Amino acid sequence: MGNLHYLLIMPIRLLIGLLLSTAMVKAQDSLTLHFSIGSNKLSSMEKKKLFQAMNKDVKDIIGIIGYTDSLGNTTKNKILSMERADGVRTLLDSINPDWLRNTTTEGLGEQPTLGNADRKVVVYFSETLSAKIKKLKVGDQLTLMGLNFEPGTEEYLPGMQRIIDDLFNVMRDIPSLRISIEGHICCDAYDETDLSTRRAKTLYLDMIRRGIDSKRLAFKGLGSTQPKWPLPEKNEQERSDNRRVELRILAL
Repeated sequence: MGNLHYLLIMPIRLLIGLLLSTAMVKAQDSLTLHFSIGSNKLSSMEKKKLFQAMNKDVKDIIGIIGYTDSLGNTTKNKILSMERADGVRTLLDSINPDWLRNTTTEGLGEQPTLGNADRKVVVYFSETLSAKIKKLKVGDQLTLMGLNFEPGTEEYLPGMQRIIDDLFNVMRDIPSLRISIEGHICCDAYDETDLSTRRAKTLYLDMIRRGIDSKRLAFKGLGSTQPKWPLPEKNEQERSDNRRVELRILAL
């Protein structure tokens, strides 16, 4: 009965883990921390790794997911995986509690695939816009994640101010930076109302109003000519990915 129970619950657990990881890893970075067998405490070496990785370039902690190997009792391993995740969360809270405002913390128990490597916590985090841009080179593109508009208009949805502030701060702090703001739409093969250009221009004008020299900025709309997913999209996630604003680096 024990083996049958194990075989029945493992596909479910693996599916949950896959869904969580897929959602969190999208456009995120991650840090994996390893534990000794049966322990819910990080070694001094792993703590040092955590403190070195979590620096001023971190913007938010998206998720903290704990795992164990398949040794021992399944129920106890589920508890242990949560204790590991909670312990890492406590350490992160001691560094910067603001990182944890919208963090998912979960213990997924046994992951019987890699042996010792399954005794771990994975921390998913997003970097600041400044850190992301500094890794780019001229000609590279970066999607301005989370910038969304009212359907069919160039009006921002509520809650977009933080993203706009982030871009302004980067433009202010990196005076050599020049960018092209490029709008994209989903769903329609033709951008009959030039919506993609109007949205790009909205952000362009915002930067100018805040004091960024127009010589450092350009904008254009690309309609649906460069979709991440082929049209017609199959679901809302694909539509969301195609409906975006990107920054192209002109000088850095």
